[in-house]
Amino acid sequence: MNAQRRKELEELLSEAYSLKGNIERKLLTTTSPTEGLGLKLELEKCDENIKRYKGELEVIPDSPVGTKK
Repeated sequence: MNAQRRKELEELLSEAYSLKGNIERKLLTTTSPTEGLGLKLELEKCDENIKRYKGELEVIPDSPVGTKK
């Protein structure tokens, strides 16, 4: 069970980092203050999710040696 949750969290973390990169690129090119504000809010939420996923990963024990993940 832990291995499955760890895998899910790792996938979510990877997706969150990808989304963060996309948002940051959009922030660099937007000229609309309104759109920029919305992107900043999305970026904050993304950072919160990354922090949460990392925190949860830290408390899940690794799989014992010799078992499948």
